[in-house]
Amino acid sequence: MNLSGFAAQCTDPTILPYWPVWAAAQFASTDAGKPAIMPVHVWQDGDFIQIESTDGFRAFRYRLPAHGPYRVNHGEVLIDAKALKKPVSKACVLSVSDKSTRATFYDRSFNELSSVALSRDFVMKSGHNYVYPKLNQLYPTEFTNSGDPFAFGASLLKTICTVAEKLSVNGNLKVQCNKPNLPYVLTTAYDDPFINSDYSVLEFLLRSEEHTSELQSQFRISYAV
Repeated sequence: MNLSGFAAQCTDPTILPYWPVWAAAQFASTDAGKPAIMPVHVWQDGDFIQIESTDGFRAFRYRLPAHGPYRVNHGEVLIDAKALKKPVSKACVLSVSDKSTRATFYDRSFNELSSVALSRDFVMKSGHNYVYPKLNQLYPTEFTNSGDPFAFGASLLKTICTVAEKLSVNGNLKVQCNKPNLPYVLTTAYDDPFINSDYSVLEFLLRSEEHTSELQSQFRISYAV
């Protein structure tokens, strides 16, 4: 069975690639005072499905074609990030049911591995009176450094951050760049086994300390009338 066949048989209205959703859950806010940014936000943006999250300091974004077998119920859902933080090692696909408020994990052969209950606060976008921040407005449309992007080994960055976190007097790392008032975007290639295309991209946005005022205005929770 392929993903299209599985999607045709699955009764859950939302089907997504598992690992990008797990990644998004790691960057969602845990601050109960900011309920609008506590879940993973998944929505259809034209020809793409976007999986995203933020804690107000960092943001994560992954975009995949909307014309494939993946789908999003009513074009937009919020998924309980807290329930998804623990990785399910062999999972490849995730389905979400708004009726049972559960997420179910499947392996590459679409065998069910396990499922987890989701908070009823975060399943259907239509049940909320607040608006998720428009994260796409924060990502620069172009960069001033010429040529290819700077590339760093993830394990090397991990070591640097571990040492800095332990020894730095303020826990901050400083980066020399063109405009410190703009957010930094780190990307990495991701290979979805069910999408026949070149590597897609996981995007991580990080604000600088100088970027506080602009970011806070973007992350201010908006309540609908």
